[in-house]
Amino acid sequence: MEKLAFQDEKLAIRDKKLAIETLKSAIKNQNYNEPTIKNIITVYDAIETDQIFGAPEVKHILKCSISTSKEIMRKLRDIQVVKNVKGRGKGKYRFVNNEEILRERNREDEL
Repeated sequence: MEKLAFQDEKLAIRDKKLAIETLKSAIKNQNYNEPTIKNIITVYDAIETDQIFGAPEVKHILKCSISTSKEIMRKLRDIQVVKNVKGRGKGKYRFVNNEEILRERNREDEL
């Protein structure tokens, strides 16, 4: 019974985070090279649900230069898979979740 409850909780957390398929779809629509795609997915895998991050965290995750981490952050913003977080300092973001994507699609359908 405890194992089943844990699995349900794990599924709920996974569903809340942006689905990897959604991320890959957003990336596919861009003309990014393989290293950039790999870096974006590495950052996605390293960031927890609702974790706030910016270029310094990306730099740490990828073990890259600050200019590379800023470029990855720009690309994440361009493909609209991150959302600006206010009140946590300049340049802080979090990944959008599946609920937000569905809400946005519903709004677009209503228009």
